[in-house]
Amino acid sequence: MWGQKALAISPSVGTNANFKNIWADSSNDGVLFKILNSSIENIKTGSAYNQTVGGQIKSEYVVDYDLYTKFAANDIRKSSYILTSVFNGKTYNNVIKYKQATGKPIEAVDIKYLRTAEVVLNVSEAMFKKGNESGALALLNTLRAQRYTGYVPGIETGQNLWNAIMLERRLELAFETDRFFTLKRLALPVQRSNFGPEADGAGNPASILSLPVASHKWQLPIPQGAIDNNTQIQQNPGY
Repeated sequence: MWGQKALAISPSVGTNANFKNIWADSSNDGVLFKILNSSIENIKTGSAYNQTVGGQIKSEYVVDYDLYTKFAANDIRKSSYILTSVFNGKTYNNVIKYKQATGKPIEAVDIKYLRTAEVVLNVSEAMFKKGNESGALALLNTLRAQRYTGYVPGIETGQNLWNAIMLERRLELAFETDRFFTLKRLALPVQRSNFGPEADGAGNPASILSLPVASHKWQLPIPQGAIDNNTQIQQNPGY
């Protein structure tokens, strides 16, 4: 398995001590492949989530409260990925995963295209599906040991082990565009929470909370410009 070969070459998932430095671009621990974003290029990779306005974080997207509560207090990812702060008198859980790299302009951070942690989760999932629960659990515990302070190795089996793998995938790869594709490949619906955007879940929730597996919206529309340039292209169904 190619995943296992990758892990043999680069087994570190990024230690707990180094984890925040990975997102500050001051450590490559556990990073298999990344796209350099130098101070000269200064591409605002973080601005898709938020900008800084008047010294406050103004977020385009905030962390759903249901997801926020899934990050345990002893999970290093919680403080590495999320910052709770006030903007215009209201408090939000902001995504800061791409906010600031050491020695670079704000929001200009390297893109971590592939990390060992993702490979661990991929291989763990594959092992589980092939019936190797002990191998899947061992890999999952390797990751969790470097994310939770004082971690005691898990002993999950069966459906509980599968749920644990899926939870860690969601937490580890949060805000890396993985969630949509994971749901799509596993043929699972999108189900949003009924919480509003504020840090405690207050405010108005999204008007649409679910996307069924059979919905045509899982396939994005082809841009009209592309169709205009090639009359042989047919628009995806439903648009």
